[in-house]
Amino acid sequence: MFQQLNAVSKPLDFAGFSAYHHGGKVNRQDIEFLVDARRRAEADGQDVPALREMISRLQNG
Repeated sequence: MFQQLNAVSKPLDFAGFSAYHHGGKVNRQDIEFLVDARRRAEADGQDVPALREMISRLQNG
């Protein structure tokens, strides 16, 4: 399946793109989304300790 995807996606380096896309880029976007959700909740006066803990764990590995 991946050989076929690589062949039809030329000249794009499919393996390189997948490594980039599924590596740090998506993780950073996910964390940014969660941080934004935390900010919005706290701005509305909601305490979100579980969300803060999850963000901390994701950011600190």
